[in-house]
Amino acid sequence: MNTWDRIWKVHSSALWLVAVRIMVGYIWLSSGLGKLASPDLAGTMAGTLAKFASQNPHLGYKGILVSTIIPHAGLFGQLTAWGETLAGISLILGAITPLGALGALFLNVNIYFAAAWTSPSVNSLSLLMIVLDVVILLGAAGRVLSIDQLLGHWLPRMAFWSSRESVCPPAPRASQA
Repeated sequence: MNTWDRIWKVHSSALWLVAVRIMVGYIWLSSGLGKLASPDLAGTMAGTLAKFASQNPHLGYKGILVSTIIPHAGLFGQLTAWGETLAGISLILGAITPLGALGALFLNVNIYFAAAWTSPSVNSLSLLMIVLDVVILLGAAGRVLSIDQLLGHWLPRMAFWSSRESVCPPAPRASQA
């Protein structure tokens, strides 16, 4: 079995992780690109964050919003937009997937503390996205049908790409006669 056959032969359960990884990546990419395309991202972000801070029950997080994030809404708007876009690209392509999943988890935890109190649906979706980020991270979703998987075959000792045998069978060894 050659390298390419091994790369594309995966266990069926790993394909579900790929589907989740790509779906979550698409959600982040579309959200990030929407923010980057906004002509008034700073103004929009300031208004949204002020609404989130107005009755936020998480007093510690409300203090951070009011004292640090809202006064610098333009900067945090750009950081959020680029973070969402880069997390989305990372998850869709499966490139440095653990880092992309950690970035997505960081963004979702912040969304949870900022906005989950606004409605039951925002609360539920925030928690669901947090769980999906953890599944992507702990399930090694970047080790199947991804750039990480390809790099794992060429750079097997690198931290992001090691221990891929659980989802990609090892190459058969030549018997010694």
